[in-house]
Amino acid sequence: MRDRIIQHALFEGYRQRLLKGRFPVAVLNIRVPFDQVDVNVHPTKSEVRFARQQLVHDLVQAAVTSALSAAERPSWAPGQRVPSGQPAQDRLAEVPVAFGRLKQPSASTAVGPEKIASDNEKQPVQAALWRPKRFGDMRVIGQFYGTYILCESAEDLIVIDQHAAHERILFEQLKKRAESSRKASQQLLVPETVELGFREADILSRLLPDLQALGLEIEPFGGNTFVIKSAPQPISGRELTPLVVEIAEKMAAVGFGPKLEDTLEQCLIVMACHGTIRANQPLSDPEIRHLLSRLDECEHPATCPHGRPTWIRWPLRFVEKSFGRVA
Repeated sequence: MRDRIIQHALFEGYRQRLLKGRFPVAVLNIRVPFDQVDVNVHPTKSEVRFARQQLVHDLVQAAVTSALSAAERPSWAPGQRVPSGQPAQDRLAEVPVAFGRLKQPSASTAVGPEKIASDNEKQPVQAALWRPKRFGDMRVIGQFYGTYILCESAEDLIVIDQHAAHERILFEQLKKRAESSRKASQQLLVPETVELGFREADILSRLLPDLQALGLEIEPFGGNTFVIKSAPQPISGRELTPLVVEIAEKMAAVGFGPKLEDTLEQCLIVMACHGTIRANQPLSDPEIRHLLSRLDECEHPATCPHGRPTWIRWPLRFVEKSFGRVA
């Protein structure tokens, strides 16, 4: 059975959890009253039409988002060690949904514990940490290639992509500020000017009120030139001209989303990317500790806003098998 409404809802549920060009695989069990679905819209019965399409869409999206969030942040009993052997977004969770209301996943429907370092485990994977063991509780081993933070947690080696992790942190900070009444920004001592092409300048002009609501104050300066006067505090101190250019070019390439929040989310992703620490950037131990504690505060710490994993896990058994210490 094919249905574009369901397909779109599934993609929305996986928003920011998959890389571009990758697609989710899911099994959905949708139960609706007989009089709320038309099965005769296609001769081969391969398509259906729901009477309340928006409601079905929103329920499926909420169920998928809820299931994935539960997999990313399991609520295990304090002190209980519950490892997991595959990416949170790849695990299957059954979340029952009644027509007209969403039932939150319970302990019996959420993702359960899985065997650690199974014999079929062939490569390092991302997996859920367990409480009270958090990122900030891990022992920091050091930095690899100035890009990856190596940590030890129980019998696991945790590898964190510092750029992806910081990007997730900044994105959630910027988004929370945008959603709240706190639009704190930092005035630039020396305003920056940016010159754009005609199309990009037109798009940026339409975005100015929304960008100002995010804390990025930009004013027209004649022709296709703009002046940047202030920036949100999380990205203040960074060079802002490349940021504004990329926002304008990205919006020119992808166009404005059907909903304003989709467009603003794209702007926030670009802003977060430009404000992050980079690869090949050495970090001190206090800086690493600060990054880990801020990652603990994130709502969705498993991936960056582009869908890349922020961290992966090598179980001790996997490492020992690689060195021939165990069969």
